[in-house]
Amino acid sequence: FTQLGSTWENGRTGGPRGLDEDQLFLHQFFADIIIPTGNKVKHRLRVGRQEVSLGSGRLITIREGPNTRLSFDGIRIISTLPNWEISSLYLKPVNNQSGVFDNAIFKSGRSVYGVYASKKGNIINFDVFALGYYNNDAIFHQGAGEENRFITGTRLFGKKNDFDFELEVGYQFGTFAQSQGTGTISAFGGGVNVGQTFSEIILKPRLGLKLDYLPGDRDRNDLDLQTVNVLFPNQGYFRGAGALGTANFTSIQPQLTLNFRKQLHLVINYAYFWRSSIDDGIYSPSGFPTNPITVGDSRDLGGQLDFEFNWQINRNIGLLVVYSKFFAGQALEENPHPSENDDFLNVRIGYKF
Repeated sequence: FTQLGSTWENGRTGGPRGLDEDQLFLHQFFADIIIPTGNKVKHRLRVGRQEVSLGSGRLITIREGPNTRLSFDGIRIISTLPNWEISSLYLKPVNNQSGVFDNAIFKSGRSVYGVYASKKGNIINFDVFALGYYNNDAIFHQGAGEENRFITGTRLFGKKNDFDFELEVGYQFGTFAQSQGTGTISAFGGGVNVGQTFSEIILKPRLGLKLDYLPGDRDRNDLDLQTVNVLFPNQGYFRGAGALGTANFTSIQPQLTLNFRKQLHLVINYAYFWRSSIDDGIYSPSGFPTNPITVGDSRDLGGQLDFEFNWQINRNIGLLVVYSKFFAGQALEENPHPSENDDFLNVRIGYKF
């Protein structure tokens, strides 16, 4: 399977970022080898450059939202069993460059490996995962160094009548080696998303509530690190603008979904964010610290109002319109590089065949 890509940016102050522009690139190039082992069991060996999305996308997914989607160089064994799908993987993210066919193969200093398994049930489905992550140039507010991190966790999700639910929790441990010594990594985080649909009411509204907890470092002056790393997440933590990075924040998000028809939905969401730890700083959407030292003791990061209109017009054509308004909180205003209130508009039309 082969897929080319071309992404461009115009008009941004300071020019395009790494995720904004890649003039022509090989996005996917892989081969599948099917290993037959019986009617109910199948193993697929996938080798090459590929998109990968696991579970809800909180840890590994395609980076939908920025101009340039994420792909990985590596190998996966996808095993399909009765009620189970198991992915065994070793992957390195592609470092997109702005030119033509200049994305090197297996040159990333980051890698992820391990097993992700999903089981289908009658009401409750669940995922379990054990992943390792290595970064030879990790940067946190505490400092820069070599990160060896292991992640274990589970995700429970399902639907009972008109009630839907999702719970995902994980624990991270490992080492973080800096020039002054090596500390231990220990971080526990997770998220909850529940909703009730009222099918007998016009537009079949769904009222939902989403909670996320991603811890931060408790003491930047010692060698140990408690900041969570969510690796390669989707934009689902924030929906539209994605003004904040996925580290050291807690959020609560009430939601309303209106279902005009089966393939026509409007989601209205408000998210409020605050720092999980005042001893850790603020991180950008790319995962890097926004500044060397975050000033002030405020936890208030701000809020974001989202409107997301999704219409699958027919089997080939889809329309997505997203508008977000981000309101900077006191913690951002006290930052030496404060974030202003932002407006974000995304209109996307897709044709698939």
